Amino acid sequence: MENELTISARLSELEKQVAELKGHQTQSDHAITQGNRLTIWQFISFTLVMAGTLFGTLTWISISLREELRANRDYLQSEIKQTRDLIGQTERNMNNRFEDLRQVVLSQQKQAPKK
Repeated sequence: MENELTISARLSELEKQVAELKGHQTQSDHAITQGNRLTIWQFISFTLVMAGTLFGTLTWISISLREELRANRDYLQSEIKQTRDLIGQTERNMNNRFEDLRQVVLSQQKQAPKK
């Protein structure tokens, strides 16, 4: 009978340990589930932040390039205008010199004795 009591006590103790282990396992499973859920939300947050950063960077780069192209275009247009003005001034100067030369030639022809 004493064996039965010892076995019964031992069985009771083992059942208690099993119940404790099951409780620990349940708590661990719950903690793991919460950890997994947190990890998933962190991954989603990270993905959204990276997408926002990428979109923002691309927007900033495109705006910067647009401004640079606009500045280059304005510079080239001003250079073209200056070149046209310079060509026009040079053409007027050449026409004035040719006109002066023509006047000199005509005056020399009038002063030259006729044979």
